[in-house]
Amino acid sequence: MSIVISLLSIWVFTKTLSYGIVEIKEYNNKFGGISVIILAIFTIIFCNIIVWIR
Repeated sequence: MSIVISLLSIWVFTKTLSYGIVEIKEYNNKFGGISVIILAIFTIIFCNIIVWIR
């Protein structure tokens, strides 16, 4: 089960990361794009830590 959750979180991370890049390049919203990327990084790190500790 933890492998499925890890794979799902990686999939969501790539989608969120691509949205952050689009936000920076297409809309010239650097603050929003960087915020989305940082939030995605924290989410993938802490989600996987909680899953593997549990």
